[in-house]
Amino acid sequence: MNTFAATYVVFVQAIGALVIFGVAAYAIKQMLLKLQKSIDEPDIRVEVTRR
Repeated sequence: MNTFAATYVVFVQAIGALVIFGVAAYAIKQMLLKLQKSIDEPDIRVEVTRR
């Protein structure tokens, strides 16, 4: 195997590793977001009566 082919193989492996890492990070992020329960913002109104 010449150096060009070896460099190409290393490049392809690096791209593949980055893609796999990115997909795993995205999946973990989505799972963590689904675990969090969102709290609805309460509707609070204050009425002031003047005399």
